Amino acid sequence: MAKKGQKFRAYPEEFKVKAVLEYVNSSEIYQAVSDKLSMLHSSQLKVWVKKWKISESFNERGTGGSKPLCFILKDKINS
Repeated sequence: MAKKGQKFRAYPEEFKVKAVLEYVNSSEIYQAVSDKLSMLHSSQLKVWVKKWKISESFNERGTGGSKPLCFILKDKINS
């Protein structure tokens, strides 16, 4: 649960895709990849990987419009 006055770090979608691909294409654990990318918590990477695997947008609220970058890259990897 968030604490009063707690600051959250927002990561751009390109960073999320880079982090997910780094994890998926390596044999490293979540903690090692998140440390390498200077992320605050490895649990965030775990959530992104889970969303990527089920082709869900990283943006929980949805943006409408075009296909998110994570889906475009996943399609390229799978083809």
